[in-house]
Amino acid sequence: MYRALWALFRPYRFILAFAVILQAIAGISSLIPWIAISQIAVAPIEQYYYWMIIAFIGGLIWLVGQTLALYLTHQTDNRLCYHLRLKLLNKLGKLPLNHFTQHGKDGVQQVIERDVRALHQLTAHAPADIVQLIVVPITAALILLFQNGLLLLFCLLPLATSIYLFKMMQSPRYQALYSARNETIAHLYEHYAELADNPLLARQFPEKSIQKTVTLALISFQQAFERWISKIGALSALTQLGISTTLLSLWVILGAWILPEPTSLAQIILFILLMHSIAAPVAAMGHGGDALNLAISASQRIEQLLELPEMQYGEKTLNATACDLQIEHLSYAFQGKILLSDINLHIEQGEFIAIVGLSGAGKSTLLQLMARFLDPTHGNISLNNNHFGTVTLPQLSLNGLNQQISIVMQNTQPIPCSLRDNLQLFSSHSTTEDIHHYLEALNLLPILAQHPKDIDSIVGTDINLSGGEAQRLAIARTLLSPAPILLFDEPTSALDPQNAQRVLTLLETDERTRVLVTHDLNCLTRVNKVFLLDNGELIAQGTHQQLSEHCLQYQQLLSALEENK
Repeated sequence: MYRALWALFRPYRFILAFAVILQAIAGISSLIPWIAISQIAVAPIEQYYYWMIIAFIGGLIWLVGQTLALYLTHQTDNRLCYHLRLKLLNKLGKLPLNHFTQHGKDGVQQVIERDVRALHQLTAHAPADIVQLIVVPITAALILLFQNGLLLLFCLLPLATSIYLFKMMQSPRYQALYSARNETIAHLYEHYAELADNPLLARQFPEKSIQKTVTLALISFQQAFERWISKIGALSALTQLGISTTLLSLWVILGAWILPEPTSLAQIILFILLMHSIAAPVAAMGHGGDALNLAISASQRIEQLLELPEMQYGEKTLNATACDLQIEHLSYAFQGKILLSDINLHIEQGEFIAIVGLSGAGKSTLLQLMARFLDPTHGNISLNNNHFGTVTLPQLSLNGLNQQISIVMQNTQPIPCSLRDNLQLFSSHSTTEDIHHYLEALNLLPILAQHPKDIDSIVGTDINLSGGEAQRLAIARTLLSPAPILLFDEPTSALDPQNAQRVLTLLETDERTRVLVTHDLNCLTRVNKVFLLDNGELIAQGTHQQLSEHCLQYQQLLSALEENK
């Protein structure tokens, strides 16, 4: 159960062990002032100064040790979280796109943010907790044992009862309640994130859709929390009562009164003061147990993510050489559902291609496979050229793949940097003239005219782009790329008719291979060839005119698109 957690902490074990030693010294020293106070209560006035010096030295040692220990643990926590986040981000960059489709935004945030944050309590505060839980209570108990062993045994009865009740709450009998509580909290976070991402949809359909799922998630959490409280509420109350300062103080006085062994005033005062030090860790056991359970679960999720298979890349690069695109017997399944089945098609270099079909036909999945955001379940995608022969996509290096293929996805958001940096992501050598050429062709220059920094304006700071403007910026970035194969997923979906025509005209005049997933009727008359998908199968291919005359399914699709215009 602790294997994944230990694997994360292993590189920092020596620093954390040293922090524990410092914290132990500080913890033991923290008891010295209490001993001094108990002696001051009964000592002659001339000895007050002596005991005050002892208390001051003990407090000083505690302060220095505690400060150094916390500094080391928080520095370690910073390094652990920093390197772990880097490792996770690097891993996410190598995972196929279906991981993000499966887990969604909240699933990624769970690991990157909440799970890494869950390790903070354990890393930054575990040494102090260990000392408070083990070293300080044992030391205090030894001191009290030396003073009055019988009274110590009597005073430990409430603590032993509280520990027993706490262990009952942590027993397997109640673990299902803890799991249900944590799962409903996670689901609630997930639905809250979805609500935050879609406020207009929630406003448009109140008490339904997203808002309804959030309400149901909240009800589920409330029910799970109430079940958890109803089962362990009484045990928790008794646990807290047994370790309360008031009860322990009264218990010490009761013991001194009824036990046969005589007890001095100094001993009674010392018992009252040190019993608090013994009881404090027991009071923190519940929170510490929750923190440990959260950290264990977090470390297991992090380990599972880091062990997921990565996209494997080869070493070849084709230096942006024009080539044909060949797809052979390609199939793709996700979570047991077949999304594409035995696709075979050939796209010659320089062709302008449209992929069409009803929603759910597999168009975007096919485009993502062409860009190698995903790997097919069966079959392969290859690039062919008389000079280098046939090269499958997995044989290309990541840099080589980016040199050959550039893609514009739906709802592509610009990076929060300058427009110049956004546009030069795939073409670092593009000049200002090149950039202005495409910005003018895509009707983006009038927007820049309002900003003195021009293409050096920072997105999100100096300039804010609408959905259509962000889409045109992404198209400009791809057209600036030297890649000979350009892929577009619904490039005109967020554009008005005038700007959509600009985009299509620009794509039509480009001489590279262009593949579009589209529902735009105006686009179909411009392309060289149309591929028609239906339920994951390629059922027809040809020119727009050929399919319009001879393919019933294509005719039906055109009618549906015409009705939805």
